Amino acid sequence: MDETALVRWKSQIYDYQQRARESEPLQQTALFDLTPAHCDPDSIDPFSLRLHPSEFYRLPDNDSEACLYFIIDNTLPILLYVGETKRTPSQR
Repeated sequence: MDETALVRWKSQIYDYQQRARESEPLQQTALFDLTPAHCDPDSIDPFSLRLHPSEFYRLPDNDSEACLYFIIDNTLPILLYVGETKRTPSQR
């Protein structure tokens, strides 16, 4: 992929994500009465979270818990990937 194609691709992703952020989230219905979750996933804004290096799981304050992580390109900015760790190794 040359630079022009990469810039065009990133611009298209940025435009799509901006429209998605500005629109109302879809309301999912449930077949059963479920207890509410401890957090609202629609309220998570990956761009407002504190940034960490890509090897965040090796940080000394890691408490060996599962976590969600977001890979962000800060140039535009765009969200590239959402991941989940099962359990991160403790370095203590």
